[in-house]
Amino acid sequence: MVSTRIRSIAGFTLVEMLVAMALFAIISVITYTTLTSAINVSNHTSEVAQRLADIQRVLMLMERDLVQMAPRPVLDEYGEEQPAFSIRDLSTEGFEFTRGGYQNPARLNRSMLKRVAYEIRNDGLYRKTWKVLDRATQTEPEFEENLLKGVTRFEVTVYDDKWVEKWPPERADSQLEPALEELPGAVKIFMEIEDYGRFTVMIPGVGS
Repeated sequence: MVSTRIRSIAGFTLVEMLVAMALFAIISVITYTTLTSAINVSNHTSEVAQRLADIQRVLMLMERDLVQMAPRPVLDEYGEEQPAFSIRDLSTEGFEFTRGGYQNPARLNRSMLKRVAYEIRNDGLYRKTWKVLDRATQTEPEFEENLLKGVTRFEVTVYDDKWVEKWPPERADSQLEPALEELPGAVKIFMEIEDYGRFTVMIPGVGS
């Protein structure tokens, strides 16, 4: 009788094993679901943080370029003189300007000025630079970078006694040609970015 009691205590019945396995499976599913959800939230948070960092980097880059605007017109690929600062035919297409502060620590035979353009193509914001100021027919951009994707709206306005969407400004006297070296008093950029919202940045210009 003693031996029978010992065997009864030492083992588990099939029903008990099935119940234990079922409980283990339920706990595993709950744990996996919770862990997956936490990982997804973490990944999304990282993506949002990275996106915000990219936007902040672009705004800082724009500001760094614009505060160093230089009153230097250039010749384009067709030999036509272009203003030191110009807005494209539509203010939603971008703008182009000459900036200074192009460091030359190696004392290379080049200017310390650089031509820079920001433009919108296929909902992307691009920044282009040229190695030379006065371009020839075959001159290609030295560098082009897609700064931001998902830019659904882009507008640039400049200050010239009032906010305008065209530069060089139109003067009341139609006979008076705009000074190509003239710079705006400030530049205001509005962007609407997909899945993130709207941003406005205003940079004082050297023409203020």
